[in-house]
Amino acid sequence: MNGEFPYCETDSVMDRLKKVAFDTLWRYGSEDCGGWINDLLACYPEEVADALGNNPPEVFAALTDIWETTDYEDPRTGFSMTYQKWAALFAVEYGLEVYEALVKSKEDKAEISPVEALLFPRR
Repeated sequence: MNGEFPYCETDSVMDRLKKVAFDTLWRYGSEDCGGWINDLLACYPEEVADALGNNPPEVFAALTDIWETTDYEDPRTGFSMTYQKWAALFAVEYGLEVYEALVKSKEDKAEISPVEALLFPRR
């Protein structure tokens, strides 16, 4: 972290953590915070330690806060939601398929449909 603001957007170490945190949701479909933290620590321990340190209670508290309050803007879609909301999207039946269809649609055209606007409101 930059020492001034936790989870600061300008911190490249935190940016890397945000990317792998999203990747964990997308690949492993963690439906709850505890499962996501376990998957994240199992798959990306170095990224977590680099961004948040090695003190387990502090890391768990920081990751819980990130899950609940930190928005991640997906570069493939341009949509921004908390990790908790991304997990809810991926957890529903056909959630990943809807996401992949949205990605393909965004690659094919630059504008969004009314359905996309309802599913993923821009901030």
